[in-house]
Amino acid sequence: MASARTLLVIGKSGQLASALQAREGGVACLGRKDVDVLSLDSLRVALAVHEPRAVINAAAYTAVDQAESEREQAMALNVVAPRNLARVCADAGVPLVHVSTDYVFDGEDAPYAEDAPVHPLNVYGETKARGEQAAMAQGGRVSIVRASWVFSERGSNFVTTMLRLAKDRAEIDVVSDVAGRPTSAHALAEACLGVASAMVADKATGGVFHFANDGEATWSVLAEAVMDEARVRGWKAARIKPILAAQYPVKARRPRDSRMATDRIERLLGKAPPHWRVALGDVLDRIERA
Repeated sequence: MASARTLLVIGKSGQLASALQAREGGVACLGRKDVDVLSLDSLRVALAVHEPRAVINAAAYTAVDQAESEREQAMALNVVAPRNLARVCADAGVPLVHVSTDYVFDGEDAPYAEDAPVHPLNVYGETKARGEQAAMAQGGRVSIVRASWVFSERGSNFVTTMLRLAKDRAEIDVVSDVAGRPTSAHALAEACLGVASAMVADKATGGVFHFANDGEATWSVLAEAVMDEARVRGWKAARIKPILAAQYPVKARRPRDSRMATDRIERLLGKAPPHWRVALGDVLDRIERA
């Protein structure tokens, strides 16, 4: 049986779960082979075995465009799973940190406060918004941590995609009229751990939090920063050609400005997150060391 001090993470291979798993000691990550998030019984067994002090749900369906044609799969992972997990945590008296997204907003009234009305533009955002509501409705202690533009050294994300494309292209078209706050998965992991610890220490802690690295950017500005960092390291870098979102058609509509205010989580944790340029440098250092 695991230590009662264990913090249980649902999810194992995603960016956030990987960042949490890299933390030393006291974190147990469960992937699809370890637990069935669509089964209440499977989740109950997981909590009984690990006896966690808190649970972080880092599992989700995140393929934004694919969700438009896979609504049922997105609903299962983004609505049914957090509902089940919140119910099991409520029954066990264990606090839950559920990770959500800036895509619950429509991008028309940024920066968004934690209590701003949600109005998703796509299936992914809709399922994440409904998942938040389902988790909060189970009667337990739940914190929602909404994150934006998450990147890391692992998997497929904007930063790793830019580096991959730069190996074969001299120029990359990148949207310049969509704004947000880039976020390192490692910074997000630290924030989620901080919220979980605060919930353990104080039963009054809970509700909605927004987290992102400091500063803001457009996709093209972030891409330029990636290329700047690549050049410093002697890697192949491409020219970034700014284009309008209308010139880059996608299946799912995106919010044009999804910047979120992070005041509440900064007060809780007692500090502001580092600037996204610093976080980007850290992630590329990790890639260089790998």
